[in-house]
Amino acid sequence: MKFFFNIVKNNFLVICAFIFFILLIVFYINRSFVDVPFLDGLMPLPMVEKYFKGTLTFKDINLRWEEHRLIGYSLIYLLNTILFGLNMKVEAYIFLLTYFLIGLIIYIFYKRFFVNNLKKDFNVWIQISYISILAIIFRHAPGASSMTTQFVIGTLFFIIAAIFFDQMCLDRKKIRPFIGFLISIAIYILIFSGAYFGGALFSLVACLLFKSLVSKNKKIGVQLIASVLWTVILIGGYMYLTPVNSYDGNNLFGKIGIFLLRFGETIKAFLAGLSAITLDIHTISERLGNNELIVLINGVVLLILGLYSIFRFITLKIYKKHIYHY
Repeated sequence: MKFFFNIVKNNFLVICAFIFFILLIVFYINRSFVDVPFLDGLMPLPMVEKYFKGTLTFKDINLRWEEHRLIGYSLIYLLNTILFGLNMKVEAYIFLLTYFLIGLIIYIFYKRFFVNNLKKDFNVWIQISYISILAIIFRHAPGASSMTTQFVIGTLFFIIAAIFFDQMCLDRKKIRPFIGFLISIAIYILIFSGAYFGGALFSLVACLLFKSLVSKNKKIGVQLIASVLWTVILIGGYMYLTPVNSYDGNNLFGKIGIFLLRFGETIKAFLAGLSAITLDIHTISERLGNNELIVLINGVVLLILGLYSIFRFITLKIYKKHIYHY
């Protein structure tokens, strides 16, 4: 009981923020969500029919939407049908639960980092600073539901994989992080990624390069190399088994050519993607009148902040305690 009391006492502001955001989103879900499948939520309906007819196969569960393999969403949809009679609010609550877990995991590591590195007790300020981060996390919940439910769960599994990878970078002797990474990254890529794994692979390789060039312990080791190779194999297998029919007729190299030839548009798309971290599409269209300049300025600001955080990550030698820059 004393342990629980101390947790509440030392994290009171953040706990209140969690409760506030959760209650607000629950109220929103109950007031606004309609229990009717829509958009890509209609795709798995034939799968449900086959389930009740007893003719369901793995091929039916392995739904495709362009480059997206929707095994995760198919399983969620099927379990929703069996357990809740296909209540579409369930997807919204899965969104909420997933973002709650993401917010909780990030807070644990966020606070642990500051507590271990600050000589003075800044507990209240640590909590206050995290509430703004928590607001950004919860702004995505309950989301648009449908197949994006899968991608949100995928984000959670990738964060778990990143934690294991960070532990391997700091301590190559333990086998537990290695096994944990192999399992979590496989679940992420094969079941929940939906082909959104380009950034994941890039971040792992970047961490290895950073460790070999900057870190005091430059030796990479078998576990880290095996982890990256395992990730490459999973991604290669995914892409091989999920051929994509492009609307414009370009293959991968053709798309790279477009990327280089239309470099100005590529940069704008990149900045707009960064801007979406704090500005969602509804705010842009309804409140800002689709003002492109505001979106790009916001993206530039976030890019500068990101680059500055990487600069401080290096100058403060945070890599001694964390290689993977969360």
